[in-house]
Amino acid sequence: MQFSQALPDNTDEGAIHLRWRLPASPRPELQANLEQRLLTLREDARQAGVDCSFSACGNQWLLKMTGLQDPMPIILEHALKELTKAETDVPRELPKRLALMPIRQLLEALPEQCLEPVEESADLQHLWAGARWDGLATGLSSQTQAAMGLPLSRVPGVADTQLTAPASINTQHLWTTIDTASSEHALLLFCPVANRQIADEAAWRLLGHLCQTPFYQRLRVEQQLGYAVFSALRQLHGQVGIVFGVQSPSVVAHELLKHIETFISDLPAMLESIDEAAIDTQRQALAAQFDITALEQSQASELLWQGKLGGHSSDYLVQLQRALLTTDLQVLLDAAHRLDEATGGWRCLASAVSPGLPWQVAK
Repeated sequence: MQFSQALPDNTDEGAIHLRWRLPASPRPELQANLEQRLLTLREDARQAGVDCSFSACGNQWLLKMTGLQDPMPIILEHALKELTKAETDVPRELPKRLALMPIRQLLEALPEQCLEPVEESADLQHLWAGARWDGLATGLSSQTQAAMGLPLSRVPGVADTQLTAPASINTQHLWTTIDTASSEHALLLFCPVANRQIADEAAWRLLGHLCQTPFYQRLRVEQQLGYAVFSALRQLHGQVGIVFGVQSPSVVAHELLKHIETFISDLPAMLESIDEAAIDTQRQALAAQFDITALEQSQASELLWQGKLGGHSSDYLVQLQRALLTTDLQVLLDAAHRLDEATGGWRCLASAVSPGLPWQVAK
Protein backbone atom coordinates (compact mmCIF):
# COMPACT_ATOMS: atom_id res chain seq x y z
CA MET A 1 0.00 0.00 0.00
CA GLN A 2 1.44 3.35 -1.04
CA PHE A 3 0.50 6.26 1.23
CA SER A 4 0.56 9.27 -1.06
CA GLN A 5 1.53 12.73 0.19
CA ALA A 6 0.05 14.42 -2.88
CA LEU A 7 -3.09 15.49 -1.00
CA PRO A 8 -3.18 17.24 2.39
CA ASP A 9 -3.58 14.88 5.37
CA ASN A 10 -5.12 17.44 7.73
CA THR A 11 -8.72 17.10 6.52
CA ASP A 12 -11.44 14.69 7.62
CA GLU A 13 -11.55 12.93 4.25
CA GLY A 14 -9.41 10.36 2.52
CA ALA A 15 -9.51 7.61 -0.09
CA ILE A 16 -8.22 4.05 -0.42
CA HIS A 17 -7.86 2.01 -3.60
CA LEU A 18 -6.99 -1.68 -3.09
CA ARG A 19 -6.53 -3.83 -6.21
CA TRP A 20 -5.98 -7.54 -6.67
CA ARG A 21 -4.72 -9.12 -9.87
CA LEU A 22 -5.99 -12.69 -9.95
CA PRO A 23 -4.90 -15.91 -11.68
CA ALA A 24 -8.32 -16.09 -13.39
CA SER A 25 -11.40 -13.92 -13.90
CA PRO A 26 -14.13 -14.39 -11.27
CA ARG A 27 -17.25 -15.83 -12.82
CA PRO A 28 -20.19 -13.37 -12.87
CA GLU A 29 -22.20 -15.40 -10.36
CA LEU A 30 -19.27 -15.41 -7.91
CA GLN A 31 -18.90 -11.65 -8.27
CA ALA A 32 -22.63 -11.18 -7.68
CA ASN A 33 -22.35 -13.28 -4.53
CA LEU A 34 -19.44 -11.24 -3.15
CA GLU A 35 -21.21 -7.97 -3.87
CA GLN A 36 -24.30 -9.34 -2.10
CA ARG A 37 -22.19 -10.17 0.96
CA LEU A 38 -21.03 -6.57 1.18
CA LEU A 39 -24.46 -4.94 0.97
CA THR A 40 -24.97 -4.58 4.73
CA LEU A 41 -21.40 -3.41 5.27
CA ARG A 42 -21.69 -0.86 2.47
CA GLU A 43 -24.85 0.56 4.01
CA ASP A 44 -23.21 0.75 7.46
CA ALA A 45 -20.19 2.45 5.86
CA ARG A 46 -22.45 4.96 4.14
CA GLN A 47 -24.03 5.79 7.49
CA ALA A 48 -20.50 6.41 8.80
CA GLY A 49 -19.70 8.76 5.91
CA VAL A 50 -17.74 6.35 3.70
CA ASP A 51 -18.68 5.28 0.17
CA CYS A 52 -17.44 1.73 -0.37
CA SER A 53 -17.48 -0.28 -3.61
CA PHE A 54 -16.16 -3.64 -4.79
CA SER A 55 -15.95 -4.25 -8.53
CA ALA A 56 -14.46 -6.73 -10.98
CA CYS A 57 -12.89 -6.11 -14.38
CA GLY A 58 -11.40 -9.11 -16.13
CA ASN A 59 -9.00 -10.73 -13.68
CA GLN A 60 -8.87 -7.69 -11.40
CA TRP A 61 -10.77 -6.84 -8.23
CA LEU A 62 -10.93 -3.30 -6.88
CA LEU A 63 -12.07 -2.32 -3.39
CA LYS A 64 -12.48 1.45 -3.13
CA MET A 65 -13.36 3.68 -0.20
CA THR A 66 -13.85 7.45 -0.24
CA GLY A 67 -15.16 9.82 2.42
CA LEU A 68 -14.45 10.25 6.13
CA GLN A 69 -11.12 8.62 6.93
CA ASP A 70 -11.56 7.71 10.61
CA PRO A 71 -13.85 4.67 10.03
CA MET A 72 -11.85 3.34 7.05
CA PRO A 73 -9.50 0.93 8.87
CA ILE A 74 -12.35 -0.91 10.61
CA ILE A 75 -14.47 -0.92 7.42
CA LEU A 76 -11.54 -2.42 5.51
CA GLU A 77 -11.08 -5.08 8.15
CA HIS A 78 -14.74 -6.12 8.00
CA ALA A 79 -14.78 -6.03 4.17
CA LEU A 80 -11.81 -8.41 4.00
CA LYS A 81 -13.52 -10.82 6.39
CA GLU A 82 -16.62 -10.93 4.18
CA LEU A 83 -14.66 -11.30 0.94
CA THR A 84 -12.53 -14.20 2.19
CA LYS A 85 -15.18 -16.37 3.85
CA ALA A 86 -14.64 -19.99 2.87
CA GLU A 87 -18.23 -20.70 1.85
CA THR A 88 -19.09 -19.35 -1.58
CA ASP A 89 -22.85 -19.93 -1.76
CA VAL A 90 -22.84 -19.10 -5.47
CA PRO A 91 -26.35 -18.16 -6.69
CA ARG A 92 -27.75 -20.30 -9.47
CA GLU A 93 -29.02 -17.35 -11.45
CA LEU A 94 -27.71 -13.85 -11.85
CA PRO A 95 -30.13 -11.03 -11.09
CA LYS A 96 -31.79 -9.78 -14.26
CA ARG A 97 -30.53 -6.46 -15.57
CA LEU A 98 -32.29 -3.96 -17.75
CA ALA A 99 -30.97 -4.11 -21.31
CA LEU A 100 -28.57 -1.29 -22.05
CA MET A 101 -28.62 0.57 -25.35
CA PRO A 102 -25.96 -0.87 -27.73
CA ILE A 103 -23.41 1.95 -27.38
CA ARG A 104 -23.59 1.66 -23.58
CA GLN A 105 -22.97 -2.08 -23.85
CA LEU A 106 -19.79 -1.34 -25.81
CA LEU A 107 -18.67 1.25 -23.25
CA GLU A 108 -19.26 -1.24 -20.44
CA ALA A 109 -17.24 -3.91 -22.24
CA LEU A 110 -14.29 -1.64 -23.13
CA PRO A 111 -12.30 -1.72 -19.83
CA GLU A 112 -12.15 -5.52 -19.77
CA GLN A 113 -11.15 -5.63 -23.44
CA CYS A 114 -8.05 -3.60 -22.53
CA LEU A 115 -6.82 -6.40 -20.24
CA GLU A 116 -5.16 -9.66 -21.24
CA PRO A 117 -7.83 -12.40 -21.58
CA VAL A 118 -7.71 -15.17 -18.97
CA GLU A 119 -9.91 -18.15 -18.07
CA GLU A 120 -12.84 -17.80 -15.66
CA SER A 121 -13.11 -19.41 -12.23
CA ALA A 122 -15.74 -19.68 -9.50
CA ASP A 123 -13.24 -21.09 -6.98
CA LEU A 124 -12.82 -18.29 -4.45
CA GLN A 125 -9.96 -19.94 -2.58
CA HIS A 126 -8.05 -20.52 -5.84
CA LEU A 127 -8.46 -16.85 -6.78
CA TRP A 128 -7.24 -15.60 -3.41
CA ALA A 129 -4.33 -18.06 -3.31
CA GLY A 130 -2.88 -16.69 -6.54
CA ALA A 131 -3.75 -13.02 -5.99
CA ARG A 132 -1.23 -10.18 -6.08
CA TRP A 133 -2.29 -6.90 -4.54
CA ASP A 134 -1.30 -3.25 -4.52
CA GLY A 135 -2.99 -0.04 -3.43
CA LEU A 136 -2.95 3.70 -2.97
CA ALA A 137 -4.16 5.70 0.03
CA THR A 138 -4.54 9.47 -0.25
CA GLY A 139 -5.28 12.17 2.33
CA LEU A 140 -4.85 9.87 5.34
CA SER A 141 -3.47 11.30 8.58
CA SER A 142 -0.59 9.60 10.41
CA GLN A 143 -3.11 8.26 12.95
CA THR A 144 -5.26 6.67 10.25
CA GLN A 145 -2.18 5.26 8.53
CA ALA A 146 -1.10 3.65 11.80
CA ALA A 147 -4.57 2.17 12.28
CA MET A 148 -4.36 0.67 8.78
CA GLY A 149 -1.52 -1.61 9.87
CA LEU A 150 -3.70 -4.44 11.21
CA PRO A 151 -6.19 -4.70 8.31
CA LEU A 152 -3.39 -4.41 5.75
CA SER A 153 -1.61 -7.34 7.41
CA ARG A 154 -4.73 -9.40 6.65
CA VAL A 155 -5.06 -8.56 2.96
CA PRO A 156 -5.19 -11.88 1.07
CA GLY A 157 -2.62 -12.56 -1.63
CA VAL A 158 0.94 -11.33 -2.06
CA ALA A 159 1.83 -7.64 -1.95
CA ASP A 160 2.98 -6.68 -5.46
CA THR A 161 5.86 -4.22 -5.59
CA GLN A 162 6.84 -4.89 -9.23
CA LEU A 163 3.89 -3.42 -11.11
CA THR A 164 3.82 -3.89 -14.85
CA ALA A 165 2.83 -1.13 -17.25
CA PRO A 166 -0.52 -1.31 -19.07
CA ALA A 167 -0.36 -3.66 -22.05
CA SER A 168 0.44 -1.77 -25.26
CA ILE A 169 -1.21 -2.48 -28.62
CA ASN A 170 1.13 -0.19 -30.56
CA THR A 171 0.21 0.02 -34.28
CA GLN A 172 -2.23 -2.91 -34.01
CA HIS A 173 -5.85 -2.67 -35.18
CA LEU A 174 -7.86 -4.95 -32.85
CA TRP A 175 -11.57 -5.67 -33.43
CA THR A 176 -14.04 -7.14 -30.95
CA THR A 177 -17.60 -8.03 -31.94
CA ILE A 178 -20.20 -7.57 -29.20
CA ASP A 179 -23.65 -9.12 -29.57
CA THR A 180 -25.88 -6.26 -28.45
CA ALA A 181 -29.15 -8.08 -29.23
CA SER A 182 -30.36 -5.00 -31.07
CA SER A 183 -31.24 -4.09 -34.64
CA GLU A 184 -29.31 -0.84 -34.26
CA HIS A 185 -25.66 -0.45 -35.19
CA ALA A 186 -22.99 0.73 -32.75
CA LEU A 187 -19.25 1.25 -32.87
CA LEU A 188 -16.65 2.39 -30.37
CA LEU A 189 -13.08 3.28 -31.35
CA PHE A 190 -10.46 3.55 -28.57
CA CYS A 191 -7.16 5.18 -29.56
CA PRO A 192 -4.57 4.97 -26.75
CA VAL A 193 -1.51 7.17 -26.58
CA ALA A 194 1.62 5.34 -27.73
CA ASN A 195 3.70 5.79 -24.57
CA ARG A 196 3.55 6.86 -20.92
CA GLN A 197 5.34 10.20 -21.26
CA ILE A 198 3.46 13.01 -19.47
CA ALA A 199 4.01 15.39 -22.41
CA ASP A 200 2.38 12.95 -24.84
CA GLU A 201 -0.51 12.33 -22.46
CA ALA A 202 -1.05 16.10 -22.17
CA ALA A 203 -1.15 16.43 -25.97
CA TRP A 204 -3.62 13.54 -26.20
CA ARG A 205 -5.83 15.11 -23.53
CA LEU A 206 -5.89 18.52 -25.22
CA LEU A 207 -6.48 16.93 -28.62
CA GLY A 208 -9.40 14.93 -27.18
CA HIS A 209 -10.77 18.06 -25.54
CA LEU A 210 -10.68 19.98 -28.84
CA CYS A 211 -12.29 17.07 -30.74
CA GLN A 212 -15.50 16.82 -28.77
CA THR A 213 -17.62 19.60 -30.28
CA PRO A 214 -16.40 19.27 -33.93
CA PHE A 215 -16.93 15.49 -33.87
CA TYR A 216 -20.50 15.85 -32.64
CA GLN A 217 -21.13 18.72 -35.06
CA ARG A 218 -19.98 16.77 -38.10
CA LEU A 219 -21.40 13.29 -37.45
CA ARG A 220 -24.55 14.17 -35.53
CA VAL A 221 -25.62 17.60 -36.77
CA GLU A 222 -24.27 17.75 -40.33
CA GLN A 223 -24.28 14.09 -41.39
CA GLN A 224 -27.06 12.92 -39.05
CA LEU A 225 -25.50 9.47 -38.72
CA GLY A 226 -27.03 8.66 -35.35
CA TYR A 227 -28.23 10.06 -32.07
CA ALA A 228 -25.53 8.71 -29.73
CA VAL A 229 -22.47 10.52 -31.08
CA PHE A 230 -19.57 11.48 -28.81
CA SER A 231 -15.84 11.63 -28.36
CA ALA A 232 -14.12 11.74 -24.99
CA LEU A 233 -10.88 11.00 -23.22
CA ARG A 234 -10.78 7.82 -21.15
CA GLN A 235 -8.18 6.53 -18.68
CA LEU A 236 -8.43 2.75 -18.41
CA HIS A 237 -6.07 0.82 -16.11
CA GLY A 238 -3.76 3.83 -16.26
CA GLN A 239 -3.80 3.96 -20.06
CA VAL A 240 -4.97 7.21 -21.64
CA GLY A 241 -6.88 7.17 -24.92
CA ILE A 242 -9.45 9.02 -26.99
CA VAL A 243 -12.79 7.27 -27.53
CA PHE A 244 -15.07 7.91 -30.51
CA GLY A 245 -18.56 6.41 -30.34
CA VAL A 246 -21.61 6.30 -32.61
CA GLN A 247 -24.93 4.45 -32.51
CA SER A 248 -27.12 4.56 -35.60
CA PRO A 249 -30.48 3.04 -36.54
CA SER A 250 -29.55 2.83 -40.24
CA VAL A 251 -25.81 3.23 -40.92
CA VAL A 252 -23.85 -0.03 -40.49
CA ALA A 253 -20.78 -0.24 -38.26
CA HIS A 254 -18.24 -0.42 -41.10
CA GLU A 255 -19.59 2.82 -42.57
CA LEU A 256 -19.58 4.48 -39.15
CA LEU A 257 -15.89 3.57 -38.87
CA LYS A 258 -15.15 5.19 -42.22
CA HIS A 259 -16.76 8.43 -41.06
CA ILE A 260 -14.66 8.38 -37.87
CA GLU A 261 -11.49 7.66 -39.85
CA THR A 262 -12.23 10.59 -42.16
CA PHE A 263 -12.76 12.89 -39.18
CA ILE A 264 -9.43 11.79 -37.68
CA SER A 265 -7.55 12.32 -40.95
CA ASP A 266 -9.04 15.83 -41.19
CA LEU A 267 -7.91 16.78 -37.67
CA PRO A 268 -4.62 18.52 -38.63
CA ALA A 269 -6.43 20.86 -41.01
CA MET A 270 -9.11 21.53 -38.40
CA LEU A 271 -6.49 22.39 -35.77
CA GLU A 272 -4.72 24.82 -38.11
CA SER A 273 -8.03 26.58 -38.74
CA ILE A 274 -8.61 27.30 -35.03
CA ASP A 275 -7.54 30.71 -33.77
CA GLU A 276 -4.50 30.48 -31.46
CA ALA A 277 -6.30 32.49 -28.79
CA ALA A 278 -9.20 30.01 -28.86
CA ILE A 279 -6.78 27.09 -28.41
CA ASP A 280 -5.15 28.92 -25.49
CA THR A 281 -8.55 29.43 -23.84
CA GLN A 282 -9.30 25.69 -24.16
CA ARG A 283 -5.81 24.81 -22.91
CA GLN A 284 -6.21 26.98 -19.82
CA ALA A 285 -9.68 25.54 -19.12
CA LEU A 286 -8.45 21.96 -19.40
CA ALA A 287 -5.36 22.58 -17.26
CA ALA A 288 -7.59 24.08 -14.55
CA GLN A 289 -9.40 20.72 -14.30
CA PHE A 290 -6.18 19.20 -12.89
CA ASP A 291 -5.49 21.85 -10.27
CA ILE A 292 -5.01 19.61 -7.25
CA THR A 293 -5.98 22.42 -4.85
CA ALA A 294 -9.38 22.87 -6.53
CA LEU A 295 -10.35 19.22 -7.11
CA GLU A 296 -12.77 17.31 -4.92
CA GLN A 297 -10.93 14.78 -2.75
CA SER A 298 -12.60 11.85 -4.53
CA GLN A 299 -11.75 13.25 -7.99
CA ALA A 300 -8.13 13.89 -7.09
CA SER A 301 -7.69 10.45 -5.54
CA GLU A 302 -9.16 8.75 -8.63
CA LEU A 303 -6.80 10.66 -10.94
CA LEU A 304 -3.82 9.84 -8.71
CA TRP A 305 -4.83 6.17 -8.73
CA GLN A 306 -4.98 6.15 -12.53
CA GLY A 307 -1.63 7.89 -12.58
CA LYS A 308 -0.15 5.19 -10.33
CA LEU A 309 -1.54 2.48 -12.63
CA GLY A 310 0.15 4.30 -15.51
CA GLY A 311 3.48 4.20 -13.70
CA HIS A 312 3.60 7.86 -12.66
CA SER A 313 4.91 9.38 -9.43
CA SER A 314 2.85 11.10 -6.73
CA ASP A 315 3.29 14.54 -8.38
CA TYR A 316 1.48 13.23 -11.48
CA LEU A 317 -1.21 15.93 -11.42
CA VAL A 318 1.31 18.75 -10.99
CA GLN A 319 3.37 17.43 -13.91
CA LEU A 320 0.28 16.94 -16.06
CA GLN A 321 -1.02 20.45 -15.48
CA ARG A 322 2.41 21.91 -16.27
CA ALA A 323 2.65 19.83 -19.47
CA LEU A 324 -0.83 20.91 -20.59
CA LEU A 325 0.09 24.58 -20.27
CA THR A 326 3.11 24.08 -22.56
CA THR A 327 1.29 22.06 -25.25
CA ASP A 328 1.41 24.31 -28.32
CA LEU A 329 -0.09 23.99 -31.80
CA GLN A 330 2.90 22.12 -33.24
CA VAL A 331 2.73 19.54 -30.45
CA LEU A 332 -1.00 19.16 -31.11
CA LEU A 333 -0.41 18.70 -34.84
CA ASP A 334 2.20 16.01 -34.14
CA ALA A 335 -0.29 14.25 -31.85
CA ALA A 336 -3.02 14.43 -34.51
CA HIS A 337 -0.71 12.79 -37.06
CA ARG A 338 0.22 10.03 -34.58
CA LEU A 339 -3.48 9.48 -33.91
CA ASP A 340 -4.19 9.20 -37.66
CA GLU A 341 -1.29 6.78 -38.09
CA ALA A 342 -2.49 4.69 -35.12
CA THR A 343 0.99 4.69 -33.57
CA GLY A 344 -0.59 3.75 -30.23
CA GLY A 345 -2.87 1.21 -31.90
CA TRP A 346 -6.63 1.28 -32.43
CA ARG A 347 -9.12 -0.89 -30.55
CA CYS A 348 -12.60 -1.19 -32.01
CA LEU A 349 -15.71 -2.64 -30.34
CA ALA A 350 -18.69 -2.99 -32.63
CA SER A 351 -22.02 -4.71 -33.14
CA ALA A 352 -20.69 -6.20 -36.41
CA VAL A 353 -17.90 -8.54 -37.46
CA SER A 354 -14.47 -7.30 -38.50
CA PRO A 355 -14.21 -5.75 -41.98
CA GLY A 356 -10.84 -7.46 -42.54
CA LEU A 357 -7.34 -6.03 -42.87
CA PRO A 358 -5.80 -4.03 -41.28
CA TRP A 359 -8.19 -5.18 -38.54
CA GLN A 360 -7.52 -8.42 -36.70
CA VAL A 361 -9.91 -10.12 -34.33
CA ALA A 362 -8.89 -9.53 -30.71
CA LYS A 363 -8.16 -12.69 -28.73
